Amino acid sequence: MFSLLQRFLRNALKHPKIVLGIALAVTLLSIYPVRNLKWELRMIDMLPDSSEVKKTNAIVEENFGGFGSLVAVITSKDSALNSRLVQGLAKELEGNRYINFVEYKSEMDFFEKHKLLYVNTEDLRKIRDRISDLQSRYKFENSPFYIDLLSNDSLQKVVRDSLTREITDSLSLAELEDKYFSKLRNMYSNEKGTVRIVSVFPKARVSDLSASRKLTRIVSGAFESLPESEKAELYMTGKVFQTASEGWRILPEARFTGIALAVILALFFLFRFAKQPAVFILSIIPIALVFLWTLAAAWLFFGRINLYSIVLAVILPGISCRQIVHLMTRFADEQRNGLGYELSLESALLGVGPTIAISTFSFAAAFLGLLFVPLAGMQELGVLGAIGSILNWTLASLVFPALIELTKKYRSFLVFGKIKGHVENFKERPFVGFKKAFIPVLLLCMILPSRGIYPKFDYDFSHSDYHPNTAKADSLLRETNYLNYDPIVVILPNSKTARSFYNRINRERESNPNSGIRAVAIYQNLLPSNQQEKLSLLTEIKNELDPSVLRALSPTDSARIEKIVKDWKAAPVLSKDLPMNLRKLFGANAGGSTEYAFIFPNFNSNDGLACRRLAKELEPFHYPMTGTALVRASVLNMTLPHFHKAILFGIVCVFLLTFLFYKRFYFSLFTLVSPIIAFFWLLGLLRFLDIPLTAYSCLAFPILIGMSLDGAIQLWNAYYERSTGSIYHILRTTGVTCFFAELLTIVVLFGLSLSSHPGIHAIGMISIFGVVCLLLSHNFVFPLLAGALDRRRIRRRKHR
Repeated sequence: MFSLLQRFLRNALKHPKIVLGIALAVTLLSIYPVRNLKWELRMIDMLPDSSEVKKTNAIVEENFGGFGSLVAVITSKDSALNSRLVQGLAKELEGNRYINFVEYKSEMDFFEKHKLLYVNTEDLRKIRDRISDLQSRYKFENSPFYIDLLSNDSLQKVVRDSLTREITDSLSLAELEDKYFSKLRNMYSNEKGTVRIVSVFPKARVSDLSASRKLTRIVSGAFESLPESEKAELYMTGKVFQTASEGWRILPEARFTGIALAVILALFFLFRFAKQPAVFILSIIPIALVFLWTLAAAWLFFGRINLYSIVLAVILPGISCRQIVHLMTRFADEQRNGLGYELSLESALLGVGPTIAISTFSFAAAFLGLLFVPLAGMQELGVLGAIGSILNWTLASLVFPALIELTKKYRSFLVFGKIKGHVENFKERPFVGFKKAFIPVLLLCMILPSRGIYPKFDYDFSHSDYHPNTAKADSLLRETNYLNYDPIVVILPNSKTARSFYNRINRERESNPNSGIRAVAIYQNLLPSNQQEKLSLLTEIKNELDPSVLRALSPTDSARIEKIVKDWKAAPVLSKDLPMNLRKLFGANAGGSTEYAFIFPNFNSNDGLACRRLAKELEPFHYPMTGTALVRASVLNMTLPHFHKAILFGIVCVFLLTFLFYKRFYFSLFTLVSPIIAFFWLLGLLRFLDIPLTAYSCLAFPILIGMSLDGAIQLWNAYYERSTGSIYHILRTTGVTCFFAELLTIVVLFGLSLSSHPGIHAIGMISIFGVVCLLLSHNFVFPLLAGALDRRRIRRRKHR
């Protein structure tokens, strides 16, 4: 297999112009795909298209832009100014093609008009009974045959006034107004009016990065265009703003990180190829092409980059640097040994080409293992990672040598040609100090796993998801009664099913003390319950309050009750009477008889374990559902039970590749010992430092499995090539190159660790720890094993 690959490379490099021509054509063809690539960075985008949660979310977003909005908070000390700004902003946004509807005032008039129908039926019965009691007492006291010998007039007046006051307070619904209507009044404003809220619902999907950024700019621009906007401050929050902020933060951050890493890698390359800086210029081309071609492949296969696959923008160029370092170092060594240019290049490709191929294929296999995880985001990362690995190998083994081959006519690339005496020629010299490496290996194996090696898992999504800085907006929202909740949305076929669903889920919620459901709301909850009975009670109350009873009351109480009776609207509330905003919220936009139900969890949706429990609790209800809690539960359910398959697949493939390369079991075993011990140290280190894994950071392990073979196979291949007594020489040549390559990898991964996204940051940190463990393992475990093998071989020679 590997001889076939080498033959292909040698034949292809006989025609460097054709190789570079094809590379140029592919690069030009990649421009259009890269420019049209979508960046989908929300968690729901990670779910496969077959996910019921994602399908339901698509339906909801088609009708409403998703149950999420852009919340604009306007604040100043002048309440009148705030009112004018809110009215002006709503008018500016009216009819905008990107906006579904705008909410900035509560439906207070509607509920004031029909408030008696929203009173509890039992309370109305009490009011009726009290009025009947008052009327009976009044008629009895006015009877000519009634004489009360036990009480005086003042006591009768106190009793009558007390009963009258109860009736007056009941009819004015003071308690209901204090507890409910006061909250309704302050839903979009605080009591003083110094904080006002405008909620903008989009027509596009909330998770659409481009649309969310555009809507945020539209609202911000509309506010700034208002005449008095400079006298107030505008703050934004909500799901739309979160999506826009994530794109504004992560994408520029990724660009800045890429530029910074390019500069740092340039300095490292200039240091490594100090005498021939032209080599560095040529090395930039394949590194850049890896990134460009992988993005084009992402558009071709998926049309997008997701939050997982974005890490390849840093990982793949770093792996490309490792391969080029190995190739050019071997090329330099051969030139120093007196070989001509063509022979040096051919020897480099034949010498380290197979090990680079093995490292490449192990990296690709580790990524392909992610196909066992049914999460679409991880599967896309697996496919693109494998493609990027193969592209890395192709560009390092074909395009880079072709560039050198073509430009040698203009400049001879005698890399390190003037550096002599720094590296000794190989002389057989048994490695007698190998036993010293046993001490650090033993100490690390004892100290790091002292707290265990089984990693913990952090289910708190607040530690792994991106959260924009909306502290000021959120603090202002808390001054109001704005309903800033994140419910689970259920799509139901009709009102009859909605009522049945409501009754069933409430019964099960009440019977389950550990239920994760706090409340359920359906469209029919908006209409007053038991309307006919309430209307009948209200009619009785109105008939009981005849003029003779009212005249018997004090003038103040009589006037209050007369006003209440006059304002009564004893007519049933129909669906068409409800405010349009409420009707839209529960399905008026969906068309047909479709209705929405809302399930409100009794926990914070950042709690991943609670999300999984709620998803399991809702499994018996076979209706389309979506919501943040269910999205997070789906991500965990599609990751945790399957991720070990990806790890096992990567390990098996790495072993098979090394066995296929060496064709000897113990050669493969020796090569894999140092990576295995490195992973043992890494797991212990994570527990020792109390660093848990998350739904993001677990991706570090496939990346590390792919990286783990590079250093080990380079060292052992050099040892098998040089044989007994070569350890000193290998450590001073190949060992230095491997150290430099690992150092470049740490530099690249450091770019991930600087990300403001907690999940990407965690991937970078765990990957850095892993590479450090690999570096230590190569430096200590390889000389220990190779030294023991040397000693055994020398003893055998002596016995012979």
